[in-house]
Amino acid sequence: MTDQNDAMPSHGATIRRRALIAGAAAGMTGTAIAASAAPASAATSSLGWYNVTDSSYNAKGDGTTDDTQAIQDAITACGKSGGGIVYLPTGNYLVTPPAATAPTQTGAALSVVYDNVTLMGDGRHATMLIKNGNGVLLSMSGTGSDPTAGSTHLRFCGIRDIGMSGHGHTGLLLQLYYAGDFLCENVYMVNNDDCCIDSAEFWDSRFYNLVVESCTGTAGSTIQPNVFLRNSAASSGYGYSSDSTNHIYLLSCRFESFGTGALAIGAGVNNANGAYMINVTDMKAESFLLQGPYVINVDNACAEIFLNHVFVYAGAFASGYSTRANGINWAARRSSLTDVMIGNGSVDTLSCGVNLTSQSESVAVLNNVIGNYTTAPATGHIYFYTSTGGTYDLNSCYANIGAQYAGTMPTIYQPGTPLLQYAGAVTDAVFAHTPPNGTMAIDTTGKKLYVRLGGAWLSTPLS
Repeated sequence: MTDQNDAMPSHGATIRRRALIAGAAAGMTGTAIAASAAPASAATSSLGWYNVTDSSYNAKGDGTTDDTQAIQDAITACGKSGGGIVYLPTGNYLVTPPAATAPTQTGAALSVVYDNVTLMGDGRHATMLIKNGNGVLLSMSGTGSDPTAGSTHLRFCGIRDIGMSGHGHTGLLLQLYYAGDFLCENVYMVNNDDCCIDSAEFWDSRFYNLVVESCTGTAGSTIQPNVFLRNSAASSGYGYSSDSTNHIYLLSCRFESFGTGALAIGAGVNNANGAYMINVTDMKAESFLLQGPYVINVDNACAEIFLNHVFVYAGAFASGYSTRANGINWAARRSSLTDVMIGNGSVDTLSCGVNLTSQSESVAVLNNVIGNYTTAPATGHIYFYTSTGGTYDLNSCYANIGAQYAGTMPTIYQPGTPLLQYAGAVTDAVFAHTPPNGTMAIDTTGKKLYVRLGGAWLSTPLS
């Protein structure tokens, strides 16, 4: 269900805040700037502030004028001067991608190619970038792969308090190839008929409060989720990498009304490595328009992927589509799913809640993964795919209806917490605090197993 309560910042308050900042800076240099007057382009530029509607750029933000060149000119001026804020006041900014070509650093309606550039608006529903045709809306990408030094990577850029609309077109909303130290905060993406955010060799970056609604790829697609965190986006040339995407954080993000998945994490194209150290916390992924094979997908090349406090809901299919989806495909090494709830409605949308694989020399860890289903998944809550030699550690994983576990049942489980071992008869005094009934312990001298029942300790010999 769509959240209608996203706060919209006051444009007046934003302008007053900017005026105070400008006044304070002027005071430090001994120059007076009236707070009631709009600062000139030169003054704002000297503060690292580039307003796209200033006379130097003259963007309109009226939803009909093509503002591509005006905004790009402000971005370029900001980058060439060493960086700063490219400010887009409240408005609808129409931008046109170039003719469809293979991905490049500058093959987008808007391209940031200099470090230290941030695009900022008045709020994710107040300032909207609207794509006027198929292609990439915004690229914040480096020149190419350089896994040894990162010298070709774009760094310290970001996007804040802005909306981005695909306007029913194909192509990415945000391309992040060969980039690092990127910040996405309070961004809203809507109505894109494709993957929205794609990465390649993407490092050390943060997404806070990202909302993606009503975006999907082609029905049945496995490679057009809302967000694709992958190592490589091409088999060769620009977008290809032999390195890994790593240390990415998604915090308090929400995905609604997606078709071909909310989030995918993986090796990508022509890459044997996997993404690693991806942390997802407090995420919602809910759709009544499913037309793809999964909600969340993490492939078997990945490692150190941690999903915590995640809600997955598969409510219904898009019109004309009826193939069941997996709630979560989970095959990463040294990774965990913690405090996850998976649900559906009266429509038979799910094949399973979690499609689970444990990799060799690793442990598949699931803690408190709950299925709250109206319609039981066809193959069960947890479906064990054929193991590749790893072990399993499942705690408090259950569903309200249907099969709890199915598939190729594992034969190797990670050892649980060992029982207390004590040299002698076990009593309450052995413990730091009085244990509850049902607690067990082992007398290593008498070789007995003890259990506390009704406040007393009972024992049986071990043989």
